[in-house]
Amino acid sequence: MADDEAAEPVADEPAPEETEEAGDDEADPEAERLAEKQETYKQKVKTLHATTLDARAQLAEAFFQLGNASQCLESLSGHEIDPLSAKAALGLPFDAGEETDDSQTFLELIEGAERAKATAGVMQEAFHGSFGEGMQNALLGPLEAELEAFARTEAFVAKKHAAVMEARHYRDKCAALNASSKTKDQEKLARNQEKSTEAAAAETVATSDLAGAMKAHDAAREDLVINRVTELKGMLHRFCELVLTALSMEPAMIQLTKGKTELDRANIYGDVNVESAMARLRRGVATMTTGSRTETASMKFAHMRKHAATTFTLASKNVKNEDAEEGADPLALEVDEMAKRYEKARAVLEQLRGTVEKLSKWYESGFEQLAAVAGELAAVVPEDELARNPEKTQAVLQFHATLEEARAALQATFLEPTANQVVAPLAAGLDAYADLGPMLKDRRAKALERNHYQAKLAALEQQSLELNAKDGASDKAKQQMQERLERNRTKAFETDEQAKADALACRDRLRAFSFFSREQCTEVAKAIVPLQRGFYVALAEKVVRGMSLDVNATPVDQRAAEKLRALMAKGVVAPQAGMTADKHAATEAVRLRSESGSFRGASGHSGELGLARSLSGFDAPDRPAPSPGGDPMDPTAMAGRKASLSSAETDQVRAYMMAQAAA
Repeated sequence: MADDEAAEPVADEPAPEETEEAGDDEADPEAERLAEKQETYKQKVKTLHATTLDARAQLAEAFFQLGNASQCLESLSGHEIDPLSAKAALGLPFDAGEETDDSQTFLELIEGAERAKATAGVMQEAFHGSFGEGMQNALLGPLEAELEAFARTEAFVAKKHAAVMEARHYRDKCAALNASSKTKDQEKLARNQEKSTEAAAAETVATSDLAGAMKAHDAAREDLVINRVTELKGMLHRFCELVLTALSMEPAMIQLTKGKTELDRANIYGDVNVESAMARLRRGVATMTTGSRTETASMKFAHMRKHAATTFTLASKNVKNEDAEEGADPLALEVDEMAKRYEKARAVLEQLRGTVEKLSKWYESGFEQLAAVAGELAAVVPEDELARNPEKTQAVLQFHATLEEARAALQATFLEPTANQVVAPLAAGLDAYADLGPMLKDRRAKALERNHYQAKLAALEQQSLELNAKDGASDKAKQQMQERLERNRTKAFETDEQAKADALACRDRLRAFSFFSREQCTEVAKAIVPLQRGFYVALAEKVVRGMSLDVNATPVDQRAAEKLRALMAKGVVAPQAGMTADKHAATEAVRLRSESGSFRGASGHSGELGLARSLSGFDAPDRPAPSPGGDPMDPTAMAGRKASLSSAETDQVRAYMMAQAAA
C-alpha cells in the first residue's frame, strides 16, 4: 500500500474504518443472534457461579455455627461458670440439710456436651470432605474454567471482526480497481489481490477459531446439564452418607472420636457477614477469584490467625476471691462468687441461643441457595432444547425438584422443632431470670449501705469511749453521743438484716438459675443431634428416591449410595420422628413428647420451659411401658422408649414405613 501512495497520492486507500459504514448493510443477522445468545449464556454462567459460591459459604456457616454451639455447651458443662459450684470452689462448709447433690444432672450435661462436640467435629469433616471439595470439583471448577473461556472467546470475536473488516476492505478495493481502465490501477490491482487473498485466509482462520470456541461452549453447556448434575448427585449421596454416619455414632465411637477432631475456627469458604458473591455480581464486581477454590491447610491456618480476634473463644479463668477476708460473712462470699459466675453463664447461654438461631438461619439460607443453584443450572438449558432433547434435560429438572422438596423437609423436620424445643425454651428461661440482674444490683447497694453504717457505728463507738474518758465532758454531750450510738446501732442492725435477707433471696434465685441452666443445656445437648438426624434422614430419603445415580457414576459415589441405602434400611433414627414417611408426623410426635418436658424452677417444681426429656430418656422410668404388640410409630408408645430399639422393633418400624410408602 505504501508503493501505491507514492505512485499516485490522490488514489490513497481508504482505512478499514472508512469502509465499515458502507458494509453495514452486509451485517449477518445470524451472527448477531448467536452473539446475543452467547451473552445470555455468559450471564447465566456468572449467576450460577455466584449462587454456588453463596450456597457453599452459607452451608459451611451452618456447620461452623454447629461447632460454636457445641463449644457453648462445653463451656456451660464446666464448674468454672456454674453458680451452684461457687461454695465448693470457695471451700465453704455446707449447711445441714442443704441440697448439694446434683451430680447426675451435671454428668448428663458433660456427656451431652462431649457428644455434641464430637458429633459436630465429625460433621464438619464430613462437610469439608464431601460438600466443600465436592462442590468445587463438581461445579465451581468447571464454571471457573468456562468463565476463563469467555475471555478467550471475546478475543476470538475481536479477531474475527478485524479480519472481516480487513478482508472487506481489500475486497471492495479490488472491485474498484478492477472496474478502472487505468494502467496504474491495474498494477495496483495485482498487489491488492494478493493482500485480499491473505485477508480472506485470515478471515477463514478467525471464523474457524470462533466456531471452535462456540462449539466448546456448547459442549460445556451440555456438560453442565448432564455430567455436572451426575457429579452433584454423587456428591449429595456422599454428603448424606457421611453426615448420617456421624449423627448415628454409638457412645463407644464418640469416646474414640472425642478429642481427635478439631472444630473449625472460621468459615474458610467465605465470610457470610460481608457482601455476597451474588450481590457483587449485581454491582458488576467480578466474582471469579482464586479465593473461591478450596483452601490448603496453610491457607486455612493463616486465615485462622488473621481472624483470631473474631473467632469463638471462651477463656475459663481461675476463680479468685480477692475480696475474701478473714472472718468475712460466708453467705456474702458465696453470693458474690455466684453473681460473678452468673454473669458469665448468662452470657454463654445467650450466645448459645444466638448460635442456634444462626444455625437455623444458615441451614435455611444455605439449602435455599442450593435449590437456587439447581434452578440456575436448569436455566442454563435453552427452552428450545428442553423440548428438543427432553431425555438430556430431565435429570437437571428432577435435581431441582428434589432440592425444593428438601427445603420443605428442612422446615418441617428441623427449623420448626428447633425453634420450639431449643430456641424458645432458652429465650423463655433467660427472660424468666431477667430479674436477677436488678436483684444483684440492689443487693450490692444494700450491702454498701450496711457497710456504711457499720463503719459509722465503729467510729461513733470510738468517739464515745474517748468522750467518756475525757475530763470535763458534760452529761449533755454524753447523752447526745449515746442517742447517736443507739440510732446508728439500730440502723446498722436493720441494714445488716436487710443485706442478709437480700443475700439469701439472691442465693436462692441464683441456685434456681443454675438448675435451669444445667437441665436446659442438658436438653439442648440431647436434642441437637436427633433434630439434625431427623432432617438428614428426610434429605437422604429424597436423595435416594429422586437422585438415583447414573450408570457411569464413579465407584466412590456408588459405594456411598450403597452405604446410604444401608443406613436407611438399618433405621439409623428409628426412635426419632424423622423416620416416619409423613413429614408432618415428625413434628407432631416431637410435640407430643415435649409436652412432658420441664426444668427445675426457683421453687424446684416442674415448669413449661424444658425440652422434650423423652428425647434423652431422662424421665423414662416415670412413663408406662409400651405395649408389646402396639404400633411401633404410635407417639404414645414412642414416648416411653429409650434411645435405641431392638432388632425386632427396628423390623417393625421398617415394615411400617414400607406400608406407609406403598399407601
